[in-house]
Amino acid sequence: MAEPFKLTPSSLTEHFNPAWFAAVMGTAVIPLALSFVKASWVQPFAFACVLFSVLVFLLFMIPWTAKFFLYPASVRKDFNHPIASNFFPTMPIALILFALNLMKFQTLFFSKEISLQ
Repeated sequence: MAEPFKLTPSSLTEHFNPAWFAAVMGTAVIPLALSFVKASWVQPFAFACVLFSVLVFLLFMIPWTAKFFLYPASVRKDFNHPIASNFFPTMPIALILFALNLMKFQTLFFSKEISLQ
């Protein structure tokens, strides 16, 4: 019988998949979708979603960045994989969604004096 897989920081880093950033994208797009709803709870909920997605993004960036430096062969393998390679754009798309949230909800993140609204 095979020994069970043990999750260690090094194995997590080596096998970290870029598809995890799709979860960040999904969380970051919720406030944009809800921005069309005119209700008092939307702005606080949007702020919480954006804050949560930024925290998850920063958490995912740790193994993602480490993988490039510690396991370049694994990164090359992911780039050459027919499916995994399609998830590399999810990280920059998450950054674009953050920018869109900052534009849509400027007054939640900046004072009224410096926001463009």
